[in-house]
Amino acid sequence: MVGFNDTIAIGPQRYFDFTGRSTRAEYWWGTLFVVIAGIVLAVVDTLTGTMGMFGDAGFLGFLFELATILPTFALSVRRLHDINRTGWWLLLVSGCFPVAAIGGVILLVSFFLLDNLLILSVVGFAMVIGFGMLGVSGVIVLIVWAIKKGDDGLNRYGPDPRLPTPTIA
Repeated sequence: MVGFNDTIAIGPQRYFDFTGRSTRAEYWWGTLFVVIAGIVLAVVDTLTGTMGMFGDAGFLGFLFELATILPTFALSVRRLHDINRTGWWLLLVSGCFPVAAIGGVILLVSFFLLDNLLILSVVGFAMVIGFGMLGVSGVIVLIVWAIKKGDDGLNRYGPDPRLPTPTIA
């Protein structure tokens, strides 16, 4: 089984690797590392006075987010591959919330600038509610899939990462 230190060592090696499979342990240890490092960097940013330089994030937190966004997506794709799902499912979440935000902007423009134009209000409200609910549902589905045990043996994305790989003597 993959441990915390193993996950930290594997991370840089599979930085841009969107192929293959990752176990639940590798995924959750990687997630724990990102969360703990983010909290530590937020404390450091607060103590150094750089908190809030980039929206809610501080300078170090922002740099850490930039450095970990691709490996986090790669790890998530490999985790989905372990349960024989395509990585495109991640777009369910990352695509819905921006569309809901656009709906919110349409709703605000309609309300404040266009004297509450009914059709734009309805469209904006529908986008906020519809895509927001779809995004929240997508988050729930992805969490359930991340908890699910991976497929035993070979699947279309590669061999089972829990099984020992044969070494050539």
